[in-house]
Order: sequence, then C-alpha cells, then structure tokens
Amino acid sequence: MGFHKVSGQLTLFTSDEILFTWFAGVLLWCIIWGFVTRAIVKGKGYENSGAWFLCGFFLGIIGVIVAACKPAINVPLAYHYTKSPHNYNPVSTKNASSSGFWVCKCRTINPKTQNICKNCGNISPYATKETKQDVKKGNNAESIKKQLNELKELQEQGLITEDDYNAKKKQILNI
Repeated sequence: MGFHKVSGQLTLFTSDEILFTWFAGVLLWCIIWGFVTRAIVKGKGYENSGAWFLCGFFLGIIGVIVAACKPAINVPLAYHYTKSPHNYNPVSTKNASSSGFWVCKCRTINPKTQNICKNCGNISPYATKETKQDVKKGNNAESIKKQLNELKELQEQGLITEDDYNAKKKQILNI
C-alpha cells in the first residue's frame, strides 16, 4: 500500500508495481502464443520450430493463424513390430527406406515387400522389372485372383471342362 503524493490518497499499488505487473502479464501472454504456434508447426512436421515460437511470441494470434494455415509435410506414422506387439518403432518418411519401407509419391508409407502403393496404386521403386511389367499388364495378385475365380465359376457352371480350366490356370499363373 502506498500514499499518492499528488492527490494525498492511499493507493493499493504504486505506478512501478502496476507497470511491472502489466509487463509480466504481457510477457506471459506472448510466451503462451509462442508455445501454441510452435506446437502447431511441430505437429505438422516442420523442423525449425524455434523460429515459429518467435513468430507466435511477437505476432500472437496472427502467428497461430499463419501456422495453422501451413500444409502438413509429414504423414501419419506407420508402425511395425520389432520384438513384441507392445514394442513399436515409428517409421516416418525420413527413415522409411532404412526401416524396410518405401514412400510413394502420394506420401504413403508402404512395406518394401509390397510392390503397389496401398493408397494410389503406384509401382514401388524396389519392384523388379518383371513385377513392373506384370503390374502394367494387369497381372498383379488381385487381377490373377479375379481371373482364377471367374474361371472356377465357369467350370462350376459347366461351361468349360476341367482340362480347359487347368490349361487356362497354368497360362494365367505362367507355369
């Protein structure tokens, strides 16, 4: 409590205390906006989150809006088992090739054993020439399975004989 010199009234705070309280409040407010902006940008996969903290610190809600409008550069993490089902290793687009995965042009993470992207259908860069030719011709697993099912239905309906079925099956399977 202080005594105001000019008016002679008793006051709760001095002007220095008010100024310090106001400054501390503004500083805390800026730090909060900085951390919010940093969290948004870091969640979208950007590396330089310190600069974004400063953007949020100085610009406040404008920095948050700019950060929220930025496109995400990461894809959801794909997980694979290591030793037990409870021990997950995250795979991102950065370490996918060293972890037994490949990243498609559509940014989907696929296992190297999968020759076709599960999202868009692009061919894996790790696929062999024969596999790439088969996929382009439509001889992938789904196509072969569909052809064999159709053949089996024709045989069950009695439209083709078992010898015709076996011959066509060998032709489809390249046996």
